[in-house]
Amino acid sequence: MTYYAFMGALEQGFAYGFLVLGVYLTFRVLDFPDLTVDGSLPLGAAVSAVAISAGIDPFTSLVLALAAGFLAGAVTGVLNTKFGILHLLASILTMIALYSINLRIMGRPNMTLLGKPTVLQPLLDAGIGMFNAAPLMFGIFSILALLFLLWLLHTAFGLAMQATGANNQMITSQGVNTDRVIILTVGLSNGLAAVSGALLCQSQGAADVNMGLVPSSPGWPPSSSVNPLRMSFHRPRTPGGAARLSCLPPGDSPGLEPEAGAVFLHPQRSQPSDGLSGCRRTDLAQTAPKGVTPMIEITDLVKTFHRGSINEVLALSGINLNVRTGDFITVIGSNGAGKSTLLNCLAGSTGIDSGHIRVDEEDVTHWPEHKRATLISRVFQDPLLGTCSPLSIEQNLALANRRGRVHGLGSGVRQSDRELFRQQLSQLGLNLENRLKDRVGLLSGGQRQALTLLMATLVKPKILLLDEHTAALDPKTAQQVLELTQQLIEEQQLTALMVTHNMRQALQLGNRLIMLHGGRVILDQSGEEKEKMSVEALLEQFYKVRGEEFVSDRMLLI
Repeated sequence: MTYYAFMGALEQGFAYGFLVLGVYLTFRVLDFPDLTVDGSLPLGAAVSAVAISAGIDPFTSLVLALAAGFLAGAVTGVLNTKFGILHLLASILTMIALYSINLRIMGRPNMTLLGKPTVLQPLLDAGIGMFNAAPLMFGIFSILALLFLLWLLHTAFGLAMQATGANNQMITSQGVNTDRVIILTVGLSNGLAAVSGALLCQSQGAADVNMGLVPSSPGWPPSSSVNPLRMSFHRPRTPGGAARLSCLPPGDSPGLEPEAGAVFLHPQRSQPSDGLSGCRRTDLAQTAPKGVTPMIEITDLVKTFHRGSINEVLALSGINLNVRTGDFITVIGSNGAGKSTLLNCLAGSTGIDSGHIRVDEEDVTHWPEHKRATLISRVFQDPLLGTCSPLSIEQNLALANRRGRVHGLGSGVRQSDRELFRQQLSQLGLNLENRLKDRVGLLSGGQRQALTLLMATLVKPKILLLDEHTAALDPKTAQQVLELTQQLIEEQQLTALMVTHNMRQALQLGNRLIMLHGGRVILDQSGEEKEKMSVEALLEQFYKVRGEEFVSDRMLLI
């Protein structure tokens, strides 16, 4: 390889470096397959060429290209988050639209910059040759962009961005608007791609509408009979339950059939321990004493899954429930009784058909989940759902410590935060205070669940929801987590609802017990009535109310 060929390769590599960083943000960090870059790269070239031709400074034209690319990416983000269009399809739609937009910007298929100044002009004026000037200038730009990206990923927003890609459910439960994070991140990604196009334009001395990757890549399209707009989108599930997306042409997916019907974002889990849709009868609802405002007030709550289909299930049927401030309620019921659905509706992760939900006198019926998270924290049954595996222990705690606050460009983890985290972790007795830098993915299930519980109460919530949070743990670890739960609830005087399949735990813990069956509250006891109740008496009460046997091995666990 000659010297000039080597320097030319460096020039091209540094110019495309911005594109690489942008694609890294979406594909690797955000887990968002984005093809908008195929249109935003020539968009940046077009904007830069037009700006320079109009007499605008070449460096300023890079800023304009960045802004144009950001807007293009933001459109893709909006199509995905606000209109519910699959991320890959949303990016294809934007990419196709950008082809016409780029033609309109330049007014022609291509535009030359012969005789026009570029960002290389200062180095050329200093006597540095063209073959040396371009790699030097573009190398400086690429290094600055890389340093910026490294800094961004360690900010509060950067942590939220990484958590959004790794565990959307967890970061939403921490009060982060993931729609906003996706829009901003995809926008930034395409802004970097546009800058890459602008640098290539100034390096080559021309902008072309076909500068994108796909049309110029060998072998694309894979065959003349394949239309990318007619591709089938499949969402197979990995053994761990995480959704993975693959895009395959029809007929080219052996052993994999596309899902039929609608895609449910929050379907009911199939495990026996996951049904929490509590529907409480009006005549059984305990009302708060006069002059006392309930912390939770649920009125005529109705939720139906798969409405209008053969699989229609009425999960909640006009439930009415008042929860006083400081109540610790244990919720029990047979499989599919509606326990988890009740918690999900309260947290906002599952929408309701009708009814009203008030929390501390605030009507939160129409609040999105991330907004309700400022009042409600929760611990999931699956230890993997409550934490973000790729992030460290201190980074997970930092996200929880910012619940209800804006995740801006400040430091993600401050030194004062670390002292607080060590102090709180030491109470767990798991030696996690000495492992702040360790990734959460290295922890055991019990350690992760204890950490999730600590994250849920690090900033005192109005309500704590516990959805069978010890069900996936071994008996010894489950008992430790249960003791920690009781300790935190008592110390912080929290209002809590805990779903459990263990009747003895339900009777021993809390000051109130409700039993659900078939989407209704069939038993509600508190005070002395609950203290005198035994497992046998509880089963007998169920039999009297329902007139049927209540047999479930899990309900009789000691």
